[in-house]
Amino acid sequence: MSMRRAQEAEARADATRQMAEAARGESEKLVAYLLDDFYMELAPVGRLDIVGELAKRALHYYDALPETLRTPQTERNRALALVRYGSVLRTQARLDESKKALDEAIKVLTQMRAQGDQSETTAIGLASGHVTQGRVASIAGLDGEAMTGGARAVELLKPAATAPNASLPLRRAYGESLAFLGDMQWRNGADTEAVATFEEARAMLRGIDDLRMTDLTAAAVYAEATAWQVHALARLGREEDAKRAGKEGIAVAALVLEKRPGHMQALRAQTLFVTPLATIFRGQMQLAEALALSDSEVRGWKEFIRLDPGNAVSWGNMLVSYQNKNFVLQQMGRPGEAAATLWTSLDVERQSPPSRRVRTILTFNAGLLALLEANRGNVKQAADALAAYGKLNESLARDAPPGFDEELRKLAPEYWRMAVAQATGEDRRALDLGSALAPKSDQMKPADEGQRRIKNFVLR
Repeated sequence: MSMRRAQEAEARADATRQMAEAARGESEKLVAYLLDDFYMELAPVGRLDIVGELAKRALHYYDALPETLRTPQTERNRALALVRYGSVLRTQARLDESKKALDEAIKVLTQMRAQGDQSETTAIGLASGHVTQGRVASIAGLDGEAMTGGARAVELLKPAATAPNASLPLRRAYGESLAFLGDMQWRNGADTEAVATFEEARAMLRGIDDLRMTDLTAAAVYAEATAWQVHALARLGREEDAKRAGKEGIAVAALVLEKRPGHMQALRAQTLFVTPLATIFRGQMQLAEALALSDSEVRGWKEFIRLDPGNAVSWGNMLVSYQNKNFVLQQMGRPGEAAATLWTSLDVERQSPPSRRVRTILTFNAGLLALLEANRGNVKQAADALAAYGKLNESLARDAPPGFDEELRKLAPEYWRMAVAQATGEDRRALDLGSALAPKSDQMKPADEGQRRIKNFVLR
């Protein structure tokens, strides 16, 4: 009798275990859908806050699972949720939290690959982790480290993505990784290599549906890759090639927006074309065209922020668009309007979410404003702008990581005081300040090409 009861109890336990595993499997399928397919629906409309909340809840679910219900698939899905969560945290400028989530995800997925997991899902998740980790590094001013992340993602996906009959998600992920790598290459001064990388990205993304707009994500990434390629072409002096690529990329972005109005990545891509094209028009003294483009850039980022107000990266991009408009107005001989544009940009500090990137760009705008007001003979306004600069720089200096950034933050106020002194005609004071600053600046140790350019700018 007791034997039969034991067998029945074991059977009931086994049935309960099977039901639990079945429920877990269905729950994980739902979580995977929410973090993947649902993400593809929400990202274009700027609702990454919802994705972030879903990812956070998914992580709570996985962390609460009993050890007996954990499987390799569970660990992989948890790591993929960490990648999504890290990506959302990056757009919100919560960089330390983002890096922590991404580091853990990359560690888990790398171990799974080393243990023989060659699945497409794991490869794409790991590549996405490397790309997002690179984006975090780039925001922190570490473009060399960011380029390494992009190169890892490309190397990881290339064999499978370029094989015959590669899946659509693989090809799309590979195209995105190439686009990011190209972006980091031109930021590190490797413009020729970047143009080639962007061309490979465009070919991969175009091959998905020949830009027939059946895959809007691929088309939007294609437009953004083209926008960054225009930056590299412009810097190489290939202005006609840049104009041709710009015309094509803007048309692709417009097709995406026609199919899905408000598509965030297509809107972003459309706006990214403006800076290099406006710079080309400025160089050719077509200043009315340059100003029209600059105005459209400001409007584009304002619209982007209206749709996604928590996106700190886009707030920073809008500040750059104010810089660009200021430069065009100065070249047109309209310094009053240029100054008004920069004063307007300083209001962003009260409106944007907390972000080191935003504060960094704001300090540069405040410095430019101080210099412009000094050149106009407005001593008080120049002093007010310098005071705004000093307040912003103090907060950046407190949080600056050791090394180049910390050294730069300490020396930067001396640079702007020197520039303003020269602009107000205090040549002896400017010479004294510069003579003291130059040897200190020469001692700064840049870690990558971007930091080398900053150092050379200060020394010049």
